[in-house]
Amino acid sequence: RGIIPTEFGQLTNLQRFTLRENDLSGPIPTEIGSLKNLSLLRIDQNKLTGTIPSELGLLQKLELVNMRSNNLCGEMPEEICALASNNLASLQSDCEGSINCTCCTRCSIGDPSFCTPESQ
Repeated sequence: RGIIPTEFGQLTNLQRFTLRENDLSGPIPTEIGSLKNLSLLRIDQNKLTGTIPSELGLLQKLELVNMRSNNLCGEMPEEICALASNNLASLQSDCEGSINCTCCTRCSIGDPSFCTPESQ
């Protein structure tokens, strides 16, 4: 329960970030873009809201990102899609409903009913 603290961005040597199924809410902090050694990001099956921060595109070592089964809205940032030409082999989100993603490798059905102009 709770939010993802912005202080996680200070863990610059972190390689694997797994907080799936923790009933987390609130936005994905932009500070995660400081985790330059991160290769795995699993924040699926929570209640995260808002848009996906483009700062995740700064993480050149990412191999797997799973953001499925949240309440995220909007577009998958181009900066993240560009990582597919690097190491990113798996990008998973709710791109059948609430996230517009042309580069995802796996899509889940999202519920767009919670997406309002203010949340995008």
